[in-house]
Formats: sequence, structure tokens, C-alpha cells
Amino acid sequence: MKKTFCVSMLTFVVVIFGLFSCEKPSQSNIPVTSVSLDIKEKTVNVGEEFTLTVTVTPDNASDKSVKWTSSDSEVASVDQMGKVKALKDGTTTITVTTNDGAKQASCVVKVTETFATSETKVDVLNFQYLGNHSLGEGYHMYRLDLVPSGTVKIEPNGKYKFIKKGAIYSFYFSSNAPASDDNLNPTFGNYTISQDFSKMTFDMEQSFLWEYDDYGEFADERPKFKSGNLNIGENKITFKGIDENDTKYSLVFDGNYSIKDLRPNPWEEEPQSTSTIEKNFNSGVLLLGKVYEPTNTRAILLLTEPDPEHQLVASIVFITSGETNKLIPGNYTVSDSQEINTILRSKGSRPGNKGTKIYGNSLIGTASGDIYKAPIYFIDSGNAIVTETNIIFEGLSHFGSRLKITYTGNMEPIQR
Repeated sequence: MKKTFCVSMLTFVVVIFGLFSCEKPSQSNIPVTSVSLDIKEKTVNVGEEFTLTVTVTPDNASDKSVKWTSSDSEVASVDQMGKVKALKDGTTTITVTTNDGAKQASCVVKVTETFATSETKVDVLNFQYLGNHSLGEGYHMYRLDLVPSGTVKIEPNGKYKFIKKGAIYSFYFSSNAPASDDNLNPTFGNYTISQDFSKMTFDMEQSFLWEYDDYGEFADERPKFKSGNLNIGENKITFKGIDENDTKYSLVFDGNYSIKDLRPNPWEEEPQSTSTIEKNFNSGVLLLGKVYEPTNTRAILLLTEPDPEHQLVASIVFITSGETNKLIPGNYTVSDSQEINTILRSKGSRPGNKGTKIYGNSLIGTASGDIYKAPIYFIDSGNAIVTETNIIFEGLSHFGSRLKITYTGNMEPIQR
């Protein structure tokens, strides 16, 4: 009994020792003791930017994260990476605070306007809305060209003639979306210069001065603006800034202006007057697209041969199950949903590379080799009945033309 008890106790000690020996030593929390900035006071011009560098000690602190604030964000703003933007004349304090221990450091920023003191009266030569311009969701691009008053004769139709020596002050700026298609005004307010084309800024790389002589001949040099503020109002536009040659500007426009809509028109090749297009195609091809996951759907494109009379072709995109290599018989409805048994609604055309155009989804158009040309009818609604031997589609185009297409060609799809 005693021997058995001793062996059991020894086993217990070994197990307990083993458990403790396997434990990892806990990491103690290392608190922040201080924070500092590389700059304690800085004077900048309106429109300039700089970035503050923060140092948190000790270097191995467990939580070195910080947050940034400005005591007057209308004078200068700061983002959470420490980048400061000077917005208007005045003084503000930029403060960094550690999330651990609330340690703080500050930089006093004085913003001054050192631009030209005498104003130059200007006229609006061009004010154009360019649309989203591939900038990303929520971004909208404008171009604004100003000229010294009296140097250019601007006709009511928009044409103009240079009559005196002067310059074009050109700005590309990014705004929020216009209120509506009938009101293309950008967001009113102050736009500062930027290299990354963020919202409510004008682009440093595409905003410049371009001088011209009495005959409208332009100089070779186009100095870019390096700092400044462009303020857009309902009946007033001002710019105060400096170019890369350190020339200072103070431009003022008072009066009404109009904005031209220069967005690409995806429907410009379709006649707005309605008609009826009814065609029978007895030859063409069904092209298999890839299977899309996770929806397990497949696009199959019907592309007919041109009809001999008008060289019209039908291009219709069907969505079917990814589990099949054929167009399943049944009823297909025009939709944006990309679900099984639908036809992709047309998105019109859009600019491609080197002046080409990209045509979105289902349409009926005039073929010229591998290129479409007007008139093109973009399919907007309708239904197709697919059988083993034919396809019959009836529907409407974007502007309401009636479309009826019958296809009796090869129904065996091939891989693209």
C-alpha cells in the first residue's frame, strides 16, 4: 500500500511539473511614456501641405497608435496619417494624442495668404462637366478655363477669338456629384491643390497657366500651380495661388456662367426617333463564356451574320446555368440581374483605347467589319423564346424602337 501510494504521488508531481513547465511566460503590457513631433511650429501658405512625423516612446510600447486633431479645421486640416493641409489665413494647433495613456504633443501652424495683392478680373472661357472620368465612386471631374477680361471675344455659341495678349488659367478639379442632370453646378466652396486628386481639390498636374500673344499663339512653357485656393460660388469664382515660377495670382470673376456637359453619351449612336426593326437571321454563332462563381452562371453570346440588305447584326447576351455548355430552351427576360434565364440589358457604348468604343451587352447594329457604326439599337427590355432550333426575341431599344429578331442558324455553342 505504501509503495503504491508513493508511486502515485510521484506521478502526480511529474504531471503538475510538466503542466507548469509548458506554460509560456505572459507578456507584460509596456505603456507609452511620451510622444513628440518633429515640428513644433510652422508657417505655410494657403494651399500648401506637409506631413508631421510622430515619435512614441518607448520604442517597444505595446500600443503606439495615435489620433490627430486640429483646433481649427477651417484654417488647417489634418488626416490620421499626420498630413496637414493649409486652408485659409489664421492659426491653428495640430495635436497628436496616444491612445495608450493620452500623451500629447502639438504643432502650432500659422497659415498666411501671400498671394498677389492686386486683383485680376477674369472671364470664364470654358466651364465643363466631365463626369466621373474613371476617378472612382463619388468623384466628379470639372475643367475650368479663365482668361483676363477683355482678352478674348466669346460668342454666344461658345466660339471665341483672341483679341489681346493674355493667358488661360486652367484648372481640373474634383467635386461631389451635381444636384441633377439639369443642374450641373459643382459643390460650392473652397478647392485646395492636391497631388492625389481627392475630393474638393484641383489637380496639381493638370492645372496651369498658358500665355498667348495678340494672335492667339501659345507659349511653349505652361507653368503649373503649386499652391493656392480655387473658390467656386454661384455667381463668383476666385483663385489665389502661386505657380512653380513663384508668380503670384489673385483672380476674380463676378457674374453668371454656364456649364457644358461633356460626359460621354453612351446612347449617341441610337436614333431618338422610334422605328420598327424586324429581321430574320439564318446564320450566326453562339459563343460560350466562362462560368462565373459563386453564382454558377454562364454567358452565351448570340452573334448573327450581317443581313445582306442593311448589314445589321444582332448581338444578344444570354445568361444560363454554368452546369451546361448549351443555351437551355425556355423564356429569357432582359434584365440587369445577371441571373439564369435573363438577357443582359445594354449599357450603351463607352470610350475605349485609342479612340475605339466598347459596346455593352445586347444590341442590334450596323456592322462594318469588326466595328459597329450608327445606327445602333441598344436593347433595353423584352423577352426571348429559345427552342432547340431557333430564337425569337421581341422588345424595345433604349429610346423605344420596337425590335423583333428571329434566329434560325446553328444552335450548337462554341468556345470563344
